[in-house]
Amino acid sequence: MNATRIAAVLLALYIASLIVALAYPLSPVEKYVNSQLKQLEREAGSTPNPLQLFLQIYIHNLIASFLSLIAGIVILPMLALIFINGYVVGYVVRDIISKYGMAKGAPLAVSLLLPHGILEIPSFILAAYAGLLPAKALLDKARGRKASITDAYRRGLGIYKKVAVLLLVAAVTEVLITPLIGLATAWMLNLNLHSL
Repeated sequence: MNATRIAAVLLALYIASLIVALAYPLSPVEKYVNSQLKQLEREAGSTPNPLQLFLQIYIHNLIASFLSLIAGIVILPMLALIFINGYVVGYVVRDIISKYGMAKGAPLAVSLLLPHGILEIPSFILAAYAGLLPAKALLDKARGRKASITDAYRRGLGIYKKVAVLLLVAAVTEVLITPLIGLATAWMLNLNLHSL
């Protein structure tokens, strides 16, 4: 399977999990997502300045993407991480739409997720792809093809370095730009800013 097909499968899984969260809420996953979101709210509420919030977001995302990277060799845990990440995004969108209705909630959700998500989501998929490289090398070796697991790990780490840079830009965007776009969108939609 070539790189494009692998990336397409990972993206399809991500999109499918987002759709599942929108259309078919899963109670056990919802409980986990709720607990994670409440923890993030507590941490964000106790974060007095943007630099600390940036560091929290960046470190959280680095760890999540690194888990995808190292879980790739086993494949199923990495796929679960991709599913959960997509599900969380879908859950947040559904929550916003349920509060504000489709006409106002959908543009608000896009404004709160797209500015940083356009970098963050591909970063997670890239990290997962990088994690699959050693598994692919193992399969190639088992099939008698020439493959180096060490080289696959090196390539994966090279990709992860790029992921770290993308996540850095995404975290800065999430802290400094996304809130402004979200507030501007809420204002244009005449939404109560205190309920965000």
